[in-house]
Amino acid sequence: MIRAKITGVIKTLGVRIKDILEYPYDWVTAKRWLSAINTKPLAFDSTEKKIMVVVPHADDEILGIGGILKKHDKMGHKICFIYTTDGRKSWSRNLDEDQMATKRENEANQMCKMFSDAEAVFIKARSMEWIAEEIVDRLHQELIKYHPDIIYVPLGLDINYDHVLNSISLNKALEKSQFPYCLRVFSVQTPIPSDYLNLDCDISKEFAFKKKALEIFVSQNTMKKSFRKVLFFNRLLAQRYNYQLACECIWELSKPTYDDITALCLSGIDLSKTKTITRGRSIKNSCSNTFPPSLIHGISGISRISKRNTAN
Repeated sequence: MIRAKITGVIKTLGVRIKDILEYPYDWVTAKRWLSAINTKPLAFDSTEKKIMVVVPHADDEILGIGGILKKHDKMGHKICFIYTTDGRKSWSRNLDEDQMATKRENEANQMCKMFSDAEAVFIKARSMEWIAEEIVDRLHQELIKYHPDIIYVPLGLDINYDHVLNSISLNKALEKSQFPYCLRVFSVQTPIPSDYLNLDCDISKEFAFKKKALEIFVSQNTMKKSFRKVLFFNRLLAQRYNYQLACECIWELSKPTYDDITALCLSGIDLSKTKTITRGRSIKNSCSNTFPPSLIHGISGISRISKRNTAN
């Protein structure tokens, strides 16, 4: 018993030390990554616009672009959140999978109320157990129904199975949709290659909103450290642009470029086997650029992504 307690204390201490070391490590690594960014400020206007955000989990939207979305909200833009999975695979000591799925849906609905004109659509693919083809038709229906002017989606080159399939599914749905739209990619777990980012947004005035919105996702308490690291990275980006408090950067790209990204996603996942995803092994590394540690996975999550010629 005593031995087990001592072992537990040592493990906890090791995790705490690792957590402390990650911040300066991230800072040093990120400085190199930040120096390569060449973006222009994201422009907003008050003309009527419809915004669609396609994410696999409730919390991805706020982690990635919570500040940008609040700016859209201030401009009077309508926002539709599409949640492709039920998020049931998040771990909790007190909730089973069904309870977790219900909890996350409730949190998403609560988050939507923080915007003036927002709605949530839940497709409810079983997290970590689905394939892209399951939801393509439903996604296409939502695209036609809502007819968004701007679509936001997380980067598909990720170590999370749901994030990969979310990107693939949207791409397939867009292939069936014949209307003009602006497509923008943001990062959640894996930073976008710095030389692909092309838009930055000063979210200093929206930073308090972003932090408050993240507090809604209590089902993700085991990820609170990761939430703090995302906010930390927003602050680092602000230093790069001499913004007061915080910044978010995104990649606005064409559909052909998004096709190339989807091809890279497909190169790293076997759709015939659920729960199977590469952790970078099948994505060829054709460059020497090292990105900051994955904001979710810390030191062990340093990512190298192929620099395929996908310039917009």
